[in-house]
Amino acid sequence: MFILEQLEEQNSSKGIDDTWLLIEHNRPQKGTFSLYVNELQTEGVIDIIRSKQKRSKKILRLSKVSKNALISVREQFIDGVLKIHS
Repeated sequence: MFILEQLEEQNSSKGIDDTWLLIEHNRPQKGTFSLYVNELQTEGVIDIIRSKQKRSKKILRLSKVSKNALISVREQFIDGVLKIHS
């Protein structure tokens, strides 16, 4: 989720394979990752869009609901850290 957020902030056009390569820890096999991507799309967690530069490339983006959830989790984490240190 964080990788997808970062790629979108950078307006990156990295595709599914490029995103898979960015996973540093516990990287699944490529086929398993593709199945997971399809599941996430079906559940509305991510959106898959076609690249404007290369029509065969599919770009992963967080859905609006996922973006809002990630923002909420980040805010809750920060609030929790601030409470611990105050």
